[in-house]
Amino acid sequence: LLIIHSEGSWSDGIYTFDAQTHDFGPVEYCLNPNFILRKGKFYVGHEYGLLESTDGISWSEVPAFNNKKCLDMVSIGYSDLAVATDTISNNVLYSQDHGVSWYHLTADFKISELEVLRYNQLGGLCKEGFEAGFYLFDGQVWDYEYGGYLNTIGSDNWGNPFFGWDSPQGSYGGIARYHFTQPSGTLEFFNEGLPDWNINHIPYPAAFVGGNIVFCCTDSGAYY
Repeated sequence: LLIIHSEGSWSDGIYTFDAQTHDFGPVEYCLNPNFILRKGKFYVGHEYGLLESTDGISWSEVPAFNNKKCLDMVSIGYSDLAVATDTISNNVLYSQDHGVSWYHLTADFKISELEVLRYNQLGGLCKEGFEAGFYLFDGQVWDYEYGGYLNTIGSDNWGNPFFGWDSPQGSYGGIARYHFTQPSGTLEFFNEGLPDWNINHIPYPAAFVGGNIVFCCTDSGAYY
């Protein structure tokens, strides 16, 4: 297994984990790695750029991301990739050729989290200012879909969008499915059984679990 270790120390980086011996071995050091993605190559985003590797052992920096903090990355369809960086505007870089070349998606606000939904729609979350909310990229611009503060976005394994809030128990928050309706979307909450409503992350479920599954990570553990 490949593991990323991130606690803001000099031991941050990419490690291998042996499932039989339970030993960890460092293969590449990088500060504050945020994600690891496998799409043909392996990718790891960190405080100062994006690393890529064909075998998970030998790593090199992707020049388009030099000194850009990488926040999130998704794969779209067969060859497309998108990476959100920590710049103020035009912060999502897009590739249509397996990561060989990259260009910026135009936006005057920052998308901090990405999600691929059904029909290979690219969704994005903005957490800052008056533009905070959920967006869909239509191939030209980011369309504003749902307004207001969200802590995280994700999906089930059918590609339906889910929102998570960072809220104390008893107030508006938790996890909800977003239904696309006109003129505005509706929310269907799924908070029964959750010990708290602070939703920190909605990871994409592994395909092999079967059925229609959505996961959420809370302050009290992971639930589905």
